[in-house]
Amino acid sequence: MSSGLGPFYASSSLGGGRRRTSTRRTSRPRTVVPSAAQLDRARRQAERAQQEAQRDAAIAELRNLRRQTTSIHLQSFPAAHPPQIPDIPHLGLPWALAEARAFHLQGIGRLARAERAAAKQRAEQDAPLYLAAETTRLQAVREQLTGEAQQWWQALVSNDEATVCEAVNTASSDNPAAGCAVGVAGSVLSVVMRQQDLDCLPTQTPGLTSSGRLSFPRCAGGAD
Repeated sequence: MSSGLGPFYASSSLGGGRRRTSTRRTSRPRTVVPSAAQLDRARRQAERAQQEAQRDAAIAELRNLRRQTTSIHLQSFPAAHPPQIPDIPHLGLPWALAEARAFHLQGIGRLARAERAAAKQRAEQDAPLYLAAETTRLQAVREQLTGEAQQWWQALVSNDEATVCEAVNTASSDNPAAGCAVGVAGSVLSVVMRQQDLDCLPTQTPGLTSSGRLSFPRCAGGAD
């Protein structure tokens, strides 16, 4: 009679003799240890990949520096249109009455009922006049702004030097490279841009030497 217990097997005779036990070990996978040459080759490959990543990052940084120092405001703007001054807000009588009450009730206590009633009556009388006056004032302000906007637009499309330079400098205030419009001659605009100091500009792009080592750019005023 026998019973299976995995890698161990036990058997006993029917006559009640001595029990014999046998043990069988399972084979274990052998651990493969890389050779010194393989480890050295893997190390060189990792170093080369790291050098190439550093080179690519340096090249990208140089390209970004060149773009910032040779371009001005790469953002696209929609076509310009004459400025539009919004209409004045609609002011109704309820608004004017509330404003008039707030004015006439200043300094009057809540328990002074007679004074408060008289103040509210004056507010009701003054509300229509205040509404008309405020509407007239806002309309006059809008007409003034409209006239100024039209004059500014005409000066801009006529290439007025001061107007064009101010508009360009305002639009370019967030440009990565510092620049300033300095003059207009006909339809030509002159822009002065401040470049990086020469000592900070590299004289060559990064790359790999003949031996496979990473070579970084050199600054104009310094060594490697």
